[in-house]
Amino acid sequence: MTDHEEPRPVESRHQDASRLDEVDPTIDVVHKAGAGDESPPTASVDAQGTTAPGGRSGAAPAPDRSSLQDASERAGTIATVGHFELHRQIGQGGMGTVYRAFDTRLRRDIAVKVLTPTEDGTVSTLAKQRFVKEAQITGQLQHPGIPPVHELGTLEDGRPFLAMKLVKGETLRELLMQRTSPAEDRSRFVAIFEQICHAIGYAHSHHVLHRDLKPANIMVGAHGEVQVMDWGLAKDLSAQAQDEIETEDDAEELPSAVQPAAKIDTADRDDSATRTGQALGTPAYMPPEQAGGEIKKLDQRSDVFGLGAILCEILTGKPLYAGKSVQEVLLKAVRGELGEALKRLEASTDEPELVALCRRCLAFDKAERPADGNAVAAEVVRIREAAESRARRAELEKAEALVREAEQRKRRRQVLTAAAAAVVVLATGVAGTTIGMWRAERSRRAAEAAQRDAEQARQEAVQRQKEAIVERDAKTEALAKLEVALEAEREAKDLEREARTQAMAALRFMTDDAVEHQIAEGGSHLSRTKKEYLERVIDFYEGFAKIRGEREEARAIRAEGLLRVGDLQFYVGELKSARENLTEAADLYRELVKAYPDQTEYQHELARTLNQHLRVLVRVSSAYEEAESLAKETVAIGQSLVEQFPAVPEYQSALAKSHGNLALVYDDTNRYAEAEEEHKKAITINKKLVEQFPAVQQYESSLARNHNNLAIVYWHTNRYAEAADEYKKAIAISENLVERFPTVPRYQSDLAVSHNNLGVVYNDISRYAEAEEEHKKAIMIRKKLVEQFPAVPGYQADLSRHHGGLAVVYYSTGRYAEAEEEHKKA
Repeated sequence: MTDHEEPRPVESRHQDASRLDEVDPTIDVVHKAGAGDESPPTASVDAQGTTAPGGRSGAAPAPDRSSLQDASERAGTIATVGHFELHRQIGQGGMGTVYRAFDTRLRRDIAVKVLTPTEDGTVSTLAKQRFVKEAQITGQLQHPGIPPVHELGTLEDGRPFLAMKLVKGETLRELLMQRTSPAEDRSRFVAIFEQICHAIGYAHSHHVLHRDLKPANIMVGAHGEVQVMDWGLAKDLSAQAQDEIETEDDAEELPSAVQPAAKIDTADRDDSATRTGQALGTPAYMPPEQAGGEIKKLDQRSDVFGLGAILCEILTGKPLYAGKSVQEVLLKAVRGELGEALKRLEASTDEPELVALCRRCLAFDKAERPADGNAVAAEVVRIREAAESRARRAELEKAEALVREAEQRKRRRQVLTAAAAAVVVLATGVAGTTIGMWRAERSRRAAEAAQRDAEQARQEAVQRQKEAIVERDAKTEALAKLEVALEAEREAKDLEREARTQAMAALRFMTDDAVEHQIAEGGSHLSRTKKEYLERVIDFYEGFAKIRGEREEARAIRAEGLLRVGDLQFYVGELKSARENLTEAADLYRELVKAYPDQTEYQHELARTLNQHLRVLVRVSSAYEEAESLAKETVAIGQSLVEQFPAVPEYQSALAKSHGNLALVYDDTNRYAEAEEEHKKAITINKKLVEQFPAVQQYESSLARNHNNLAIVYWHTNRYAEAADEYKKAIAISENLVERFPTVPRYQSDLAVSHNNLGVVYNDISRYAEAEEEHKKAIMIRKKLVEQFPAVPGYQADLSRHHGGLAVVYYSTGRYAEAEEEHKKA
C-alpha cells in the first residue's frame, strides 16, 4: 500500500509527502499541515500494495430516460429514425436498447438497436466506439446463423444506431426452460447446438470471437432457423483497433471484477446480463481465463468453453455455474469449479459421446479444448451421423429378424406334416419289436447316466476355474481402480490448488487496482462508489480468511486472506475490524515463520503485515509502546532477510521503509535523536538502491520522502538550515521524477508538498521573499492537479493549505490585504 495525504488544519503550515511503492506494502513517515497552527505538526502512517491495470465497470446501463423509452409502452410508432419507424422496445442489452421497427423503403419488419445513454443522459466516446465496432464486425460476417446488419447511422443526439434483421421466435434459454426434463426433445436441441457451432466456427475462421455465448443470446425462429445474437463484445483478433478500444476501456473506470447482483447472470436470475470491462461476458458461462480478466489470453478456445456451457445446459437442464450470490458465481468461474456440472453430465448416460465432447470443451486448461467452433461442429456432425447410422442398422436388423421368423414358421409346419406320416408307419411294426426296444432303452439310460456324471464333473471343474479367474480379475481391477482413484485425487488436489491460486491472483489484481486508483488520485477521501467496491472485494477475501486446517498451504492462504481483509477495512474506515484481522494474520505468519524458517516469503509477509498493523494502530490509538514493539520487529525481520539475501533489492527497500516507520514512532514521542538516526539509515539504503537501479522510479520516490521526513525532525528541533537542505534534496529528486514522468500526478503532488514545507522553514527564519516564492510554486502545481482531477477532494484541500501558508508569509511582512485575499482563497 502507500502513504496517502490526510487533511490537517490550515494553521499548522507543514505538509507531508505521500508515497507509492510498486514492490512491497510499506509505511513511510510523512509530515503534513497548513499555515498558522501554533501546535507542532504531527506525522501520519500509511501503507501501500502492488497494482495492475484497471478495467471498467461492467454494470449494464440504466434504462434509457429519453423520449424513446418514455414512449415505448405506447401503441403505434413511437419515433422515426431516417426511413425506420420505431414501434416498441423488444430487448435491453449491455450497451443498447433494441426496438421492433418498420423499414418504409423496403416495406419490411426489422430490428433497430440504439446505444443506451447513462443515467445523466450522456454517452461516452468509448461506448460509441464499441457500438460501431459491433456493427462493423457483424456486418463482415455473412452467414445464415448470424443476423445481417442492414444499416449503421446516427441519431440527432449523436448516438449511433444499427438496423438489422428481425428474428421472430424464442431464445434458446426460453425453449430450454419449457422442457419438463433434459431428455425431452433432445435431438432437436442437439441439432440447434450444431447450427450454433457452425455459426461460431464461421466467425472463428474470420478471426472473430463472440465472448458472450449463452442460451439467452441464441434465437430460434419459428421455422427452426438459428441465429447467434448480440455481438456487442465481439473481438477481431486481426485488428489492432479492438485492442486499442479495450486498452482505453481498461483505463476508464474502476475494475469491474465485482458487479452488483442485479447486473450479473446467475442461475437464480430470469434474465442474462453482460459485464463489460476488465472481465467481459456473462460469469455463469465464462471460461476461467475470461473470468479472471486475462483479456490477452482469450482466443477461439475461450468461445469453445462457452459452447461447452450451452451443451451442458442442453444435456443436464441446468446452467454450468449456480450460486446464491454474485461473488459465489464469479469465484466459481475464476476457479473453474465444474464438479457439480460434471456430476450432472455423468448422469446423462444415454449420450456418452456428447458428454465426452462437452467435457473436452469445458477443460480448465484451454489447450485441452477443441481448437475452435469448426472443430466442435465437425465433432457434433460425426456424432450425429454415427447415431443416424446406428439407427439405420437397427431398422435393417429388425426387418431381417421378421423375415427369419416367417421362414422358421414355414419349416416348423413342414416338420409336423412329416412326423404325422412316420407315426402311421411305425404303428404297424411296434408289436414285433417291443422286447428289443426295452433292452435298448435300458442300455441307453445307463449310458446317459454315465454321460451326465461326466458332464457334471466337467462343469464343476470349469466353474471352479471361472471363479478363480473372476477372483483374480476382481483383485486386479480393484488395484487398478485404487490406483486410478489415487491419481484422480492427486489431480483434483492439483486442480483445486491451481484454481485457488488463480482466484487469489484475480483478487489481488482487483484489490491492488482499486487501491492504486485511490492513492494516485489523492489519498484518503473515498467516494461512495469506491467504498462499495472495496466492501465487495472484502467479501471475497473473507472467504479465504475462513479457510481452516493445519497444513502449511491452508494456514498461508488464511493468513493472506486476513491480511488483505484488514488492509481493505482500513480503506473503508472499519479500523477496529482491521486491527483484529491484522493481529490474527501476524500471529499466523509468526507460526509459519517458526515452523518453516527456510520459507523466506513468510518472513517477508510478516514484516508487511506488521507494517500495515502499525499503520492502523497509530490511526486508532496512541499505544506507542505497542507501535514501537511492532516497528522494531519489522526492522529485525528486514535485517535478517537482507543478511541472508543481500542481492534482493525488494528486501533492502522493505528494510528502509521499516526504519522509516520506527522513526515515525520516535518522532511522535519526541525522541528526535533516535528518529534522526532511523531516517538516516533509510536514506543510506535508498541511496544505494537508486545508484544500483536508476530506472526504478519507486526507489527515487522513497528517497525523496526520506529527505522530507528527516527535514521534519530537524524542523522540530529548530535546526532550520539542515531542514532547508533536506527539503531541497527532496525537491531536486521530485523535479527529476516530474520531468521524466509528467503524467504521474503523485510525483507532482509530492513536489508541491516539498515546496510548501520549504516555504514554512524560510518563513520561520525570516527569509520572506524565498518563502513567498516556494509557496507560489506549490500553489501553481496544485492548481494544475485540481484542474486535471476535479473529483479528487484531497487536491482541493491541499490547495487550500498552500494558500494559507502564503497568507502567513504576507502577514509576517505586514501585507495584510494580500494575506486576507489568500485566506479567502483558502
